[in-house]
Amino acid sequence: MGFAKQYNKAYKVLKEIEKFEYNNISLKKEVVTVGSIVLLLNDDKEDRYFIFPNIPYSIININNNEYKCISSNAPFSKAILGKTIGDEIEFRKFYY
Repeated sequence: MGFAKQYNKAYKVLKEIEKFEYNNISLKKEVVTVGSIVLLLNDDKEDRYFIFPNIPYSIININNNEYKCISSNAPFSKAILGKTIGDEIEFRKFYY
């Protein structure tokens, strides 16, 4: 992906994040909701997801950790919304 496309995608993500109301979000949640950052384990692999409304799929790196930004309307988001710590998730024949 060229620099201009990456910039435009990052700009769109930033604008969506700026619109979000953070008033109802606590930093430590037991339940996955919109605005959650979720750590999923699959075998020995860790995946971090940031669930947000109207966000295009993108990957960001913070402190050497990769976060996959996914829309709350994406099928994978719908599979994990409402889950709690310790729940097992099956999505397209993968288990987390």
